Amino acid sequence: MASKTSTPSQGQTVAPGQYFDIPGTPAGSTQWQETFESTIGLSVAMSQTAQVTANGIQAFKQTDVVTDWMAKLVFAGTYTQGTGQTLTASAYAPFNAVGPVQLQIQNQYSSVKVESGIDWYIFNLIRPQRAPRNAGEINLGANPSGFPVGGTATGYYAAALAQANQFAAAWTTSSTSWEALLRLPAGQWFDSYFDLAPTGELMTAPHSALVSPQYMAGTTRQIIPSIVFNQGIGPTTDVAPVYTTALTASGDTASTFTAATCALTFRRQAIYAGNPAVLPPVYGWQYAWQTTRFGVAGKSVIPLLIPLEAGQVLSVYVRFFDPSASSGVGAPVNINIVTKAQLQYGSGLLRFDDTPDTMQQRWLLQHQSMLPQGTFAWDLAIDDRGTISNKRALNLLTTAGCQVYFETGTTTLSSTAYAVMGIESLVYVS
Repeated sequence: MASKTSTPSQGQTVAPGQYFDIPGTPAGSTQWQETFESTIGLSVAMSQTAQVTANGIQAFKQTDVVTDWMAKLVFAGTYTQGTGQTLTASAYAPFNAVGPVQLQIQNQYSSVKVESGIDWYIFNLIRPQRAPRNAGEINLGANPSGFPVGGTATGYYAAALAQANQFAAAWTTSSTSWEALLRLPAGQWFDSYFDLAPTGELMTAPHSALVSPQYMAGTTRQIIPSIVFNQGIGPTTDVAPVYTTALTASGDTASTFTAATCALTFRRQAIYAGNPAVLPPVYGWQYAWQTTRFGVAGKSVIPLLIPLEAGQVLSVYVRFFDPSASSGVGAPVNINIVTKAQLQYGSGLLRFDDTPDTMQQRWLLQHQSMLPQGTFAWDLAIDDRGTISNKRALNLLTTAGCQVYFETGTTTLSSTAYAVMGIESLVYVS
């Protein structure tokens, strides 16, 4: 019986990527791996009063074709409430224990450039490395971890089946340890990918694709993530996970954040670099997460222009924060003050025309998770059938006037309020 696998005849050209992720091909199957990078358990001493840069992160290995990196952060530290003091946890805690994060791709651009760990977390909610179809990372890191079923978690139906949970429990100001597992993407899988020229023309038929992984082997490419940790106790709750009241009475003693460390470990999901026919093809577009800050002080009409360099916009979120709220402690702006929330393009055309409830309804149906307080978000990549594609992305290289537009009616934002816009996009690289 003849083989059903087509074998290239002598002299026939095999295109790069022709057999990517297809088993049983004459070129040999794609060889996947998940392994540690060189940085394993790097201890970073955090500060109570100042930001600290994580020094000692080693360059990622110059081997293989990488699709994702994962950062595991294991925090240890003790908050002690001072005499006569009050500790207030941030609405962004514990993720804003991390400050600015950047993953600079040598000779290209930053695939990740966010101003706070809360932004890193939001992007992971939007597009996790792994998730059940049409579901976000619900209850990730819970104790025990899993999806709750009848008050227990999947895999823990009876005490006899229970086993030790390897994740630290959910965080409070009394926690002495907690963990985070956060993605640093090198590319993104699409169920249906439309490969576009920078001028907007379709280059190939739509197909499933990984866009675009990082070829590390043979490039001597230097990639070192930059991670800054915020102070443990801050003047406002946007720049630190905890706020404490000021000393007033003579008997007061200061609150403290002690024995504060974070152990950093990086892993990669990659493909052995070998036969080009079974490696993923490289497209002219690269995947990126970026944030931009806007001042919105005193405004009730708030147009926020999406940066032109974003390329194809796959999702966009905006989080509002007021550092002077709650008597100077700081708090996210309540989304209920917004009367109109729109994603516009062209000459005032509407991609989404929302109020807070319609925005949240759509988000829950798409992700089955809630966004952090004060956050609006629109996912253009998940279609009505739950598949991920760039077919409905807003392409800023061919479409003008892309902006997010808000109105707050008769309410004006305070003189200290600001907004942070996060953009998930495909950036064109030549």
